[in-house]
Amino acid sequence: MKGSKKFTRLPLFVMVAIVALFASLEYARSETIIAKAESSVQYNTTNEIESGDFGGVVFDYRAVFAAYYADAKERYEVDGSEFIEFETFCDNYYLSGMDIFNYTESYFDNPISFYSSSGSSASSDANYILSKNKYDCTPASEFDRKPLYTQYLYSSLQNGDLICETDTIMDIGHTAVVTDINHDSDYGKYCQTIEAVAGGVQYGFLDDDRVVSFGVIVYRARGFSQNKHSQLLEFLEKQLGKNYSLDIFRQNKSIDSTKWYCSELAWAAFNYVGIDIGQLNGTPLGGSGNSGGCLPITIEMSDNTYRVNIQGMQYLRISIVSKSGTTWSIKITNNNYFAIDNAKYNERMCFEDDAKRLNIRHEKNIPTTIPRFSSVTVSIKEYLFATCVVCYWEDVSSGITYITYGKELNKNTKSMDVKYVYLE
Repeated sequence: MKGSKKFTRLPLFVMVAIVALFASLEYARSETIIAKAESSVQYNTTNEIESGDFGGVVFDYRAVFAAYYADAKERYEVDGSEFIEFETFCDNYYLSGMDIFNYTESYFDNPISFYSSSGSSASSDANYILSKNKYDCTPASEFDRKPLYTQYLYSSLQNGDLICETDTIMDIGHTAVVTDINHDSDYGKYCQTIEAVAGGVQYGFLDDDRVVSFGVIVYRARGFSQNKHSQLLEFLEKQLGKNYSLDIFRQNKSIDSTKWYCSELAWAAFNYVGIDIGQLNGTPLGGSGNSGGCLPITIEMSDNTYRVNIQGMQYLRISIVSKSGTTWSIKITNNNYFAIDNAKYNERMCFEDDAKRLNIRHEKNIPTTIPRFSSVTVSIKEYLFATCVVCYWEDVSSGITYITYGKELNKNTKSMDVKYVYLE
């Protein structure tokens, strides 16, 4: 599907052999990586929201697409024109040969050269790979291209998160570890990784274009805390410059190893801090029924990993259309990549504390399903000294209610201060 967007890390005959091996392994009884993504990405389940996390959709490449698509659709339809469907937008990106920013801008006949082409290639691997060299501030010469951050929120990432590519050559998968979510460079802050690729163990980065190009989903190790990060980093940095090896049968975890493959390196690093991200169904990696090495799919299906959530993507958006007398016309927009069929709003203004807690008395159902990337307009009346408009919906699978409210409405500028909160 993604032809020009994929980068070959291994000879074809090696990849064919791996695919054949995967089919014979016990892992075949599990869901595939993509099937797992399809089955659980739309809504969270309660056990995916752990202490310290907040409500939101899982960090999934389709949510990145949704952010760019929603922005483009809103801009494109200002004059009444109709924008293309979401799936078409995604499919055309993979055929374009462009980065996601310039691809989006191409719909407006003003593509912008966002990436730098002057940087020297640090590796024959994918263009998000840097080199084995460590810098306090990474120079532009290390980058094949400028990291791209324009539409998406990475604030929920933590050092030690696991980057899992689900769409690679033959869907074999690839794993990397986030080592510094705010590393300095000549291009500004970027999300730095360490990973084993064909050129050896090297630094890399995560950005919008990598997420959509390789179908990235982010996982976190259960029991991992930031006070373990220095120990994890100690292990990973000691591996920089070591060779790549595709011995997927071994369970190598020695800090003195001379070679690694991608998911093996991640497993060994977490093993170093006391977490087995290869454990399946209660069986540690190497136990009966869980033999062989740690593959990318092992980490994704592990008992000891869970999906990372991002903030802001499931909340409804609100904006002012107009005001007539004491009635405000408010547009409620669903910029998610799924429909919402149980949205409500308060048909009279309320106070901010009541909006946060949904302590409201004049709630009303939005009578129709709000399709993805679509809007409905409702009327909200002023009420005494109250100043807030509010809408919300409940994710019944997790029991989380996503609340959007606006205050300080200005009919002249059609602006308001919008806040997002959630209740469990």
